[in-house]
Amino acid sequence: MNANPRILFIARRYPPSVGGIQTYAKELYSRLCQHCPVTLVALGRDPLFHLAWFMPYAFCAAVFHILRRRPDVVFFMDGVSAALAPFLRPFTPARFTVTIHGAELTFRRAFFSHLMRAGARACDRTVMVSRATSALAARNGLPAGKTRVIYQGIHAVIPADGEHRRLRGRFEEAYGLHLRENPVLLNYGRQVARKGVVEFIRTGVPLMRADVRLLISGSGPVQDDIRAAAESLDLGDRVFVLGRLDDPTLAMLRREAQLFLMPNIHLRHDAEGFGIAPLECLYAGLPVVYFNVDALGESLRDGGLGVPPGNYPAFVERIHRYLDLSDEDKERERKRVRAFVRAEYSWEKTTAQYLDVLTGRD
Repeated sequence: MNANPRILFIARRYPPSVGGIQTYAKELYSRLCQHCPVTLVALGRDPLFHLAWFMPYAFCAAVFHILRRRPDVVFFMDGVSAALAPFLRPFTPARFTVTIHGAELTFRRAFFSHLMRAGARACDRTVMVSRATSALAARNGLPAGKTRVIYQGIHAVIPADGEHRRLRGRFEEAYGLHLRENPVLLNYGRQVARKGVVEFIRTGVPLMRADVRLLISGSGPVQDDIRAAAESLDLGDRVFVLGRLDDPTLAMLRREAQLFLMPNIHLRHDAEGFGIAPLECLYAGLPVVYFNVDALGESLRDGGLGVPPGNYPAFVERIHRYLDLSDEDKERERKRVRAFVRAEYSWEKTTAQYLDVLTGRD
């Protein structure tokens, strides 16, 4: 195959929709565009009901681009969009590749699970975002012989000092919160049940020191449950449920916070395939305390501060132990986690591995 193949890139999760897969899709698309011509067909909206029109639209758009541009590769950014693969196969001899993220392997509805598996089987190669996802795929009947694990590249914006001060001042004025008066813990991302934030508020926050402040950002299905949990325990001065914040503000908070928390719980029908938000924090030098659930132990490894799943006293003890470190020890830890993620998860490495798979070199 041509070293610079024409790629048709189909993604059902893409910005301005928010989430780890959306961030992954945008960055990978941008990186691939630097090496070869790429045509994008994407859904930038969150609610699942949009799939009712997007999937027929994506099929028609894909057929149009296949007949007009004759791509060498049809790339499906996730297992759901790959459900189109068996229906597109008669229109093109192109190489089909799909990335599987994990959550799509745990769908409750058998019909959709069947469509996803059939789509993945119709592809020539399957990329898994972690070894944990690869093992889950094997248990769900996907052939192991044509799969490859490729870790996502990680990059996080770090504002310059002047911009950082401006963003901090704007945030403190908006929320009436002085970030340097108390230790600040951070959690952000798409708020779904597997992230475990509701359970942590109910079980973990009451064990924490009263001077610690927890900032929670993001939207999603359990956002109202998070707010209700904080209100029910009268935690208004300790837990701040902020809703969705823009990227520059999150970049500022990654520098101001002491720790990022990832208190995930294991759910049979929803798995954490990789964990982008905590790795963004490590990239910026913000240490992460996490429950070793699903793929988090694999992706964070020694870069994070892992705790056995569900052990909230140990989780909070790990937080307190870090907060009690000297400033010098905290700075050493920040340098260590920065070095870990920048060495392990470069976008240059990820893009090169994808190009190997897409061109058939691997």
